[in-house]
Amino acid sequence: MPARKTPKRPTGPSFAVEPGQGLGPIRFGSTVETVERHMQAKCEQLTDRYCRYIAAGIELELTSGAVSGIVIHRYQRPVAGDPTKTWGVFAGGIPPQAFMMMVPEAVIEQIGKPKRTEVVTAENPNWTVRRDFYDGMVLEYDKNRANDRLMLGQVRVIKR
Repeated sequence: MPARKTPKRPTGPSFAVEPGQGLGPIRFGSTVETVERHMQAKCEQLTDRYCRYIAAGIELELTSGAVSGIVIHRYQRPVAGDPTKTWGVFAGGIPPQAFMMMVPEAVIEQIGKPKRTEVVTAENPNWTVRRDFYDGMVLEYDKNRANDRLMLGQVRVIKR
């Protein structure tokens, strides 16, 4: 069996996911300049479609140079469009104490039951098998290939 990788220490600021609003001080409509000031670093990957902080697990979708989508990824999730890279460790969480890679039961204990749940049956590179929908965010759960348990793999903040 291959050796398990130990997650690196989180990089970047520790921000709270704020459903429907943003990620800490980063809000929908923030410019790339504002994002980089709050992140205290330039975007690791910047295109007209996104600003990515791969080491921090943060992807900010852009429309006309402003944040239009906010996505947090779990450690080692593949980076779309860049098969040689995986996402790093996100330093923040969903208040009061829900964090990436937690099992669904622990997340629900912290933030409550979702408004609805969707089963994902299509094959995908993240092994995503479930989506939980809340006001202002969607949580995706990936199957851990080592033990078949589900873990929080992605948080997408949705503008209200």
